[in-house]
Amino acid sequence: MDTWRASEQEIFEVSNDCTQEKNKIMTSKKAVQIVEMLLERKIRHKQDLEKPENDWGTDAVGRLVQTKITSLSNEIGWLQALKKEMAPQCKHPKKMQDMCKGQKYCMNCNMDL
Repeated sequence: MDTWRASEQEIFEVSNDCTQEKNKIMTSKKAVQIVEMLLERKIRHKQDLEKPENDWGTDAVGRLVQTKITSLSNEIGWLQALKKEMAPQCKHPKKMQDMCKGQKYCMNCNMDL
C-alpha cells in the first residue's frame, strides 16, 4: 500500500509542476508522463501481490488478493489503452511541426516536441 501512496504523491507533484508556473497549462506530454507513472506503479503493485513467496491461501484473504489482482489487471489494460490514445505512433514529420508560444509541437498528433 505504501507504494500506491507514493505514486499518488508523485502524480500530484508532477501535475503541480504543470500548474504552478504562470500561464502554464498541462500539456499532452505531461499527461502521458502521469499515465506512464501510474501504469508503472500499478504493474509493480500487481507483481508484488503475485510474488510466489506471498502465500495468500484460499481463505478470505486469498480471495481478496485475487480480486485485487484482477482489478489491477483491468486498470492496467485501461491505462495502456489510454496511453495509446494519448500518444499515438506518430513520427512527427518536419512538415507537420509548428511553434506556438516558443513550444514546438506536431500538428499531426498534437504532441509537444
